[in-house]
Amino acid sequence: MLRELHLAILTIFGLAACDGTHDSRTKKLVAAVDEKAPNDGHQWLEIENLFGEWEKVTLVFGYVDNPAACQELAALARESTIANRSGARYRCVPAQ
Repeated sequence: MLRELHLAILTIFGLAACDGTHDSRTKKLVAAVDEKAPNDGHQWLEIENLFGEWEKVTLVFGYVDNPAACQELAALARESTIANRSGARYRCVPAQ
């Protein structure tokens, strides 16, 4: 499971490097998840941006315990070199 979480971390930082089209794609994904899978235990890993707003970066689903998997992923993200340099903050929230 740790290897998969490391791959997910790479995905997080890859998404952060995308251009403006990422925002519209993210909004579509969030709307689809909210509409199709409310209260299914899915979790969003979010990062706090420079304006103090929370942005969704990863949808965590498919685990027996999605909240625990998301917390583990958030802990790995906090320990990353990029997060340590920038002081990035991460949190997990239910997808609804």
